[in-house]
Amino acid sequence: YFKNENLKYTVDEVLPIVLIRNPHGWMKSMCRNPYTAKWKGMEDKKTCPQLKRETKNGWGFNPVDVRYGSGISHHQSLGNLWNDWYGEYFYTKDLSGDNTREAPFPRLIVRFEDIIFYPYEVTKQICTCAGGVLGHRKEDKDVIKGNFHYVVRSAKAGF
Repeated sequence: YFKNENLKYTVDEVLPIVLIRNPHGWMKSMCRNPYTAKWKGMEDKKTCPQLKRETKNGWGFNPVDVRYGSGISHHQSLGNLWNDWYGEYFYTKDLSGDNTREAPFPRLIVRFEDIIFYPYEVTKQICTCAGGVLGHRKEDKDVIKGNFHYVVRSAKAGF
């Protein structure tokens, strides 16, 4: 996160890079740590994520509610939550809110698993795509110039 009130960028000067997890892996992860999401059967580790459940009218989707701040969003299932969440990067709604179309800005979507298993290759390709070069920050004293390295300190700790 970087914020500078004096800098003004247009959509043509920014390349959002989004990491997306495999939906099955993401759903299993949500079973272990659901954050603020709630659905029936989420506690049962044998059947979780349980996208459908038996209802009085037969089988139907297992709805999921997620609390964001003071509001709650409703989704047909955990799979639909994944689609709704990541779909924001693929599509945008028209002004009426009815139809969707491709998002009006460039973006790079990277599979999370690729950056885990092939960090150097993926990072190098991302840098090339964004018009940059693979490098490091001056304050990284533990890096031999020009070498790729894993950052092992937590990003949550800040600089």
